[in-house]
Amino acid sequence: MDPKKRLYILAGALVLSLIILLVIIVSQGRNAEGPTNGIVNGDFSCGDSFTYQEVEYGTVEVGNQCWMAENLNVTKYADGSAIPNLIESNDWANDKEGAYACYLDAVENCNTYGALYNWYAVNNEAGLCPAGWSVPTHNQWADLERSVCGALGNPDCSETFPDNGLMDWRGTNEGLHLRSETLEGLNTYGFNAIFGGFRNPNGPFSFVDESGFWWTSSSSEDFVKGRIMDMANQGVRRIESMRSSGFSVRCVQN
Repeated sequence: MDPKKRLYILAGALVLSLIILLVIIVSQGRNAEGPTNGIVNGDFSCGDSFTYQEVEYGTVEVGNQCWMAENLNVTKYADGSAIPNLIESNDWANDKEGAYACYLDAVENCNTYGALYNWYAVNNEAGLCPAGWSVPTHNQWADLERSVCGALGNPDCSETFPDNGLMDWRGTNEGLHLRSETLEGLNTYGFNAIFGGFRNPNGPFSFVDESGFWWTSSSSEDFVKGRIMDMANQGVRRIESMRSSGFSVRCVQN
């Protein structure tokens, strides 16, 4: 074979190999970022931050659980499909598919407090949280409450925060230690609970910076279990609410 021709073939093969290698590197980079989640590469440790849908979230370990240290603020489900932003009260009240809203329909409030989601969004099969994370169950919240209770040296934590029990205020000062310092809390464990308020099932907003409302993934007949912390109490309140309410969401690692 002519030496020049052989050289051209070798050069072409080298260029092709470099192109394939570049494609593999770019593909791996995209997979590490993921369309929604940057922690699929296995290098994540609780306490690290990660980016989900272009928003950075801190994380915090409390007891044997790893939680996001901010309220969720996404406009898409985990599969990339859009979550409807329902502004009109009538649309919000009648939705049964899943929706979100920013407090008083102001985007800056979503950026500060996270979005408010109805439970249909929480329960949507497309998923709200990134891969490897989920909206906590009622019992996972109870684990968090017991962990804080025990770490503070408060007595009878299993009895104070049982998995089951009536919906009411619980504990002594666990909520104070979970609350953000910006809300006169102690934030002892870095949970940084901020109070994004509430959207009524009929549409109106209320209680921002006064009370924080969080969904669980645990439903009970026509209602869903949730949690409240507020400025007037130092404990944590267990509630049941209508599915059309607008609550904040925290994700917990599976």
